[in-house]
Amino acid sequence: MVFFWSRHFILPKGVHKLLQSIFTRFLWKGDTTSVGGAKVAWDDLCLPKEEGGLGLPNLIEWNNAQIIHYLWLIVNKDETSLWSSWVLNTVLKRKHFWVLSIPFDCSWIWRQILLLRDKAKPFITYVVGDGRSISLWFDPWFKGSVLAEGHSDPIISYANSTPNATLSEIVAGATWVLPTPNPHQRRPSARFDSWVADFDYPPVFPSRMDTALWNGKPKPLVSIKWIWESIRSHDDIVPWFHAVWFKHGIPRFRTHSWLLCLGRLGTLDRLDHWHITTTTTCYLCVGGAENHDHLFLHCHYSHYVLMHLLQHIAPIEIASTWTWVDLLLCILNISSATRRLLALLAVQIYAYHIWRERNARRHGKGVFGPRLLLRGIITDLRARVAHEPWFTTAVLCNPDLQLCISYFE
Repeated sequence: MVFFWSRHFILPKGVHKLLQSIFTRFLWKGDTTSVGGAKVAWDDLCLPKEEGGLGLPNLIEWNNAQIIHYLWLIVNKDETSLWSSWVLNTVLKRKHFWVLSIPFDCSWIWRQILLLRDKAKPFITYVVGDGRSISLWFDPWFKGSVLAEGHSDPIISYANSTPNATLSEIVAGATWVLPTPNPHQRRPSARFDSWVADFDYPPVFPSRMDTALWNGKPKPLVSIKWIWESIRSHDDIVPWFHAVWFKHGIPRFRTHSWLLCLGRLGTLDRLDHWHITTTTTCYLCVGGAENHDHLFLHCHYSHYVLMHLLQHIAPIEIASTWTWVDLLLCILNISSATRRLLALLAVQIYAYHIWRERNARRHGKGVFGPRLLLRGIITDLRARVAHEPWFTTAVLCNPDLQLCISYFE
């Protein structure tokens, strides 16, 4: 329903914020009436999984992308769209879209389209063909900017030209013929001299029609998703993406692993920073200060469980300086695809069980010894791979994996 209305209107920011708060409460609490509890900021959640998010669409950016698609139809002079045809022939007529001032009495949607021109302009480039459909002065064909700011701009008369001039007037075949300045012009234009001096002569294809590209793609290939991908917020690719969001992962465990990689679990060091707790002593080993790396890697309790879990799958020596991400990257470098997948499944299940045991001790709900906890981890792992065709096939092709099977059983 939100996407439907976003397709036709620029929704006010207050509506977007209200929807965002509802989605956030439902995601983290499962109840739209609950307050608080968000572990990751909404803007970070809207990043793709490859960049550390969950791939949820940012409503404001998606709304802008859908409205910019209308702008894209206008730039391409698309007569197949009834709305675009009406805008070109009734609203714009002989006016130039890129330099059109925003009328005081225009509709809300038209005003928003005009306001989005600056956001869309960096992604639009022109491929010069015969030059008949590109305005010389008012289309951003030259380095993404228009040459003139209005019909009375001195640069037009200084170039012995008219406001309605097209690129065909300065193109002869496949070569450029730049205008010469008018020596009788009383108001010379420094921008004209700068334009001529910096002109880098883009290629001309006289046998083709002029084409507008969005981020390198022509109109038939440009979708709303492609526009959104261009204008959305971007971040660096996270190195642990394939270690969390692999195909055979268990949703509950990999979501927990995602939070662990981001460092967003409520460990005691974070609670102490927020002045919520008075102690940072690890509940598992009752020795070190609890943080993400200590709790899941370097605590004596968790280290014992992890080493016994991985010893028959992929023996790994964990250095004292390692972080959780270092462990995942080490597992990703395992040459055997089957052992790599088993190790990734094992550490995800392990991390979930360690966190549950830590929370149980913190809230006084009982204590599991390391061997009992290890048995629960192996039970979950065996249940996941017991009837998987890929695992059965791998065992038939690699008899050495029988040791892993006997350990799981």
